[in-house]
Amino acid sequence: MAACSSGKHPATPTDDQIAETPKLVPPDAFVLDGLIDGNTQTITRLLPPHVEVANRLGAPCPLDQVRAAYQLVVPRGPEVAKVTIVEGDLPDSCFPGSEHQALLRRPPFVVVGEAAIANLELFPPKVPSKWHALLQAIPAKAPVWIASEDALLQHLFGVSTVRYTLALERLELAPNLYFAGRVSATYATAGDAAIVARRIKAGEVTLPVKAPEVVESFRRMRVKQNGPIVDITFDLGMFGGIPATELQALAATLPR
Repeated sequence: MAACSSGKHPATPTDDQIAETPKLVPPDAFVLDGLIDGNTQTITRLLPPHVEVANRLGAPCPLDQVRAAYQLVVPRGPEVAKVTIVEGDLPDSCFPGSEHQALLRRPPFVVVGEAAIANLELFPPKVPSKWHALLQAIPAKAPVWIASEDALLQHLFGVSTVRYTLALERLELAPNLYFAGRVSATYATAGDAAIVARRIKAGEVTLPVKAPEVVESFRRMRVKQNGPIVDITFDLGMFGGIPATELQALAATLPR
């Protein structure tokens, strides 16, 4: 006698029937698949101690159990919805008097947003991920990273990107602020990428304010082009002694 499997799977498998997902890409990509709208434009991940979540009254939430937070920007017509997905436990005290501030709880995640976007259609049960390839190159321990399709780099270098990532691989807040990281930008063609690589090396960058010392610092960044991809490596020292607080203020003015 012989036996074989029918190849069918239960509609609602138990935990012991679910195989571990192969770790071909960072776990973030799979986390985001089930919680993020396919139209999401920007994803920012923050690791403690850089995570900040405020309750409805503006007071900070206790974050002892938080492992990471993902901040999203999702276009909704002429406006955007801003959402935070917290990985870890947020106590009910973070949401006093509001059943809408905590939009969705899918342990170990809490989705936090404005009451105006409490519609759970924002978080379909499964959407095809377009972020897998984008997240592969991001260091797992980067304290802060951004994956985006906005026009930030287009405003800086004059060429549209398909997408880009920015990862701060080192970020120190005390005793002095210090950072080091990299940007990886994907362009429509290798020719577009070559133009951007040349402009960075030549210091041809457009800023919203006059800052010749910042423009000069771009020439000190390490730039590598590989087909349609441009990789830019930087650290605070490349900015020639410009205070980090001034760089933060300038970054806040950059159009996206």
